[in-house]
Amino acid sequence: MFRIKSVLNTFNKIRLPITRNFCNYTSDVVIIGGGAIGCSTALELTRKGFSVSIVDSNHGVGQGSTSYSSGICRMYYSILDSVKFSWEGYQTWQEWHDYLQLPNSYHSHLAKLKECGVVIFDTPNSSDFLAKTSKCLQEIDIPYEYLSVDELVLQYPDLSKQIELVKRYNPALITDEKFAIPLENEHLKSVFYMKHAGYVNDPQLAVENLRDAIKYHNKNGIGTNDVQFIYNTTVRRVIQRFNSIRGVELSDGSQISAPIVINCAGPYSNLVTDMVFSDKTCDVENDMNLTTRPLRREICHLSLSSNFDYGNKGMLLIDFDNGIYIRPDNKNNIILGSNEPHCDTLDIIDNVANTNTEFTEQWTSQLYRGALRMKNLHIPSATNTRGIVACYDITEDWTPIYDKSSIEGYYMAIGTSGNQFKNIGVVGQFMSELIAKNENSEYNEKKGFNFNLKRTNNVIHSGIFSRLRKPNSASSGTVLG
Repeated sequence: MFRIKSVLNTFNKIRLPITRNFCNYTSDVVIIGGGAIGCSTALELTRKGFSVSIVDSNHGVGQGSTSYSSGICRMYYSILDSVKFSWEGYQTWQEWHDYLQLPNSYHSHLAKLKECGVVIFDTPNSSDFLAKTSKCLQEIDIPYEYLSVDELVLQYPDLSKQIELVKRYNPALITDEKFAIPLENEHLKSVFYMKHAGYVNDPQLAVENLRDAIKYHNKNGIGTNDVQFIYNTTVRRVIQRFNSIRGVELSDGSQISAPIVINCAGPYSNLVTDMVFSDKTCDVENDMNLTTRPLRREICHLSLSSNFDYGNKGMLLIDFDNGIYIRPDNKNNIILGSNEPHCDTLDIIDNVANTNTEFTEQWTSQLYRGALRMKNLHIPSATNTRGIVACYDITEDWTPIYDKSSIEGYYMAIGTSGNQFKNIGVVGQFMSELIAKNENSEYNEKKGFNFNLKRTNNVIHSGIFSRLRKPNSASSGTVLG
C-alpha cells in the first residue's frame, strides 16, 4: 500500500466529515467528468490505491467532448515539453493493450492507433511554426524530414492524383474577394514529413477501454480500492469547510464525502471553477494566471469522389496556406477542420448549454478551402452536409492546466480538449503523481517537480502545466500549440 493512503486516512480524521445521514458515498477522490482525461486520471489513481467516484452527466464514459475528438496523435508542437509529453503519449498508444493491463480476451475490443504519417506544406505561412517544431523534434531525436514535392510524389505516387501539390494560397473566407485566387509566381516546393503520426480510430471506445481497465483492476484487487461510475447526474456544489474540500453534492441531492475533487469537466471546466470559488464558504482567492474557455468548433465529414481509398492510403495533411487540417477516415472519407488562421474568428462562448449546433459560414469556408487542396473532394448539397459542432475547453496558450489549486483538495485537469486526447495515457500518470506528492506534502508548487516519461526516457517539468504560469509566448496560439 502506498504511503498516500495512510495520509488520506489521517486527513479524513482531521477534517470535519459530512454528516453521514446526508452522505450517500465516501471516496478518496471525486472526479467531475468521465471523458478521456477523467478516466485516465481515475485509472492511475486506482493503481495507487485511491478509491474513486467518477461523476458524468452523460449515459456513459467518453460521451461528451471526447466523442467529438478527431483522435489525431502527433508530436509537432512549438513547445519542447509539449513535444516530449506527446511523444510519450504516442508510445503509449502503440502499446495500448500493455498500458491497460487487460487480459487478452479484451484485445479485439480495443481502440487502435492507425499510423498514417503527416505532411505539412512548407510555405511562408508555415515557416515560423515549422522552425519551432523542427528544433524541438531534433532535440529529442524524433525523426522527420523535408522532401521536395517530386520526392514526395515518388514515395506516394497516388498522392498527386488526390492533392493539389503546386498552387499556393493565403487562407481566406469564401466571402473574401481573394478567395480561391492562387498567389502569383508562388509554388509549393517542399513539405515537412513525419512517419510517426496518425489517429485513434474510435476515441469513445478508447475511454471505454479505460473504464474496463478500471473495473477489471477493481474486481481483481490489483492495487485498487472501490470505484464507482455515477452517470446521468451533475455536480451542483463542491462542498468546502475551512477552505478545504469535503466532497460534492449531486443534482439529485445526494452527497459524496471526499477530501479530493478533480475538475476534468472539459468544456464545462470554467463553470466548475466558478462554482468552486464563488461558494459562500470559500474565502480563498482564485490565483490562476490562466482561464479555460469553451471554444465552439465545426468539423466537416466529407467524401472523395474518386476510387482512391484515402482512409487506408492517405495521410494527415496540415495546410497553413488554406488554414485547414485533413485526417483520413474510413474508406474514402476525410475529416476536415480549421487550424485557426487569422481569417477564422475563434468562437468563444459563455454558456455551453446555449451552443448553436447548426453549421455556419465557418463550415462552408473550411469545405471550400479543402476543395482547393483535395482534387476529388465531393461538395455536398445543402441537405447532405455531414460533420459535428462541438465545444472544447482551451487556455490562452492552448496548453492545459494540470495542477492543484489554492483550495486544499481541489485539483484541475482542464484546458485539455483542444489537443490532449493523444496524451491520455500520460495525463493520468502525471496527475496521480502530482496528487500523491501534494497530499504527502512533497510538492512545492513554486519549484515544481521533474516528471519522468518512462517509455521515452525524457523528463518534463511540472511548471509547463502550472496554473501559475504566464501564457507561453512560444505557443503557436492555435490548436497546433
